[in-house]
Amino acid sequence: MEIALNRSARSNVNSVMEIMEARYPGDWRIEDNALYKGDMLISGSEALPDFLGKLCEGHVTFFYG
Repeated sequence: MEIALNRSARSNVNSVMEIMEARYPGDWRIEDNALYKGDMLISGSEALPDFLGKLCEGHVTFFYG
């Protein structure tokens, strides 16, 4: 069971990263104490993590620092 859960978690992370790269090309960076992916401000966004969470049937949170 643990192996299956780990595979599922890895798959979800990979999917989220692929979606982020396709939608928001560019580097991840911290600017003025805020997280960006390309030109997209990630910090403070609720819609983006909610959308990604629905796609992977889980929860998505972006951490930095």
